[in-house]
Amino acid sequence: MIGGTDVLIPTQAGVAALDACVRAIQSEWPQVVFEDALTGACFEAHECVSMQEPSEVLAYRDQNAAQAWDERGAADELRNTMIHVLTAPGQMTLVVDDPTSPSMRRIVALLKRELRADALNVPAQRQEDD
Repeated sequence: MIGGTDVLIPTQAGVAALDACVRAIQSEWPQVVFEDALTGACFEAHECVSMQEPSEVLAYRDQNAAQAWDERGAADELRNTMIHVLTAPGQMTLVVDDPTSPSMRRIVALLKRELRADALNVPAQRQEDD
């Protein structure tokens, strides 16, 4: 994405974080089109998105937005119709135009709730005594 605001979300959920993210976006944008930012492959269902870590995914609000971004790039009229998702060990980054818009706030809030719930279900690891 050209420009935008980074929304950093700490997480230890690994590839489960990317799955939670695409589900959160799809709940707000039912007609979402996902694009693997590394290969350019497009998918309309989150089950088709590669859940590898690290990963980079573009999420367009719908097919029209995906086509418009392809044709015009970061035009003003396309604000908040695409989310750039980047995962890395220990964090997820969402790049959005306006994180205060109602749609973006709902996506970020849902994602944070899902990741918090996932974090609470991570089993503790036993540390061996020397």
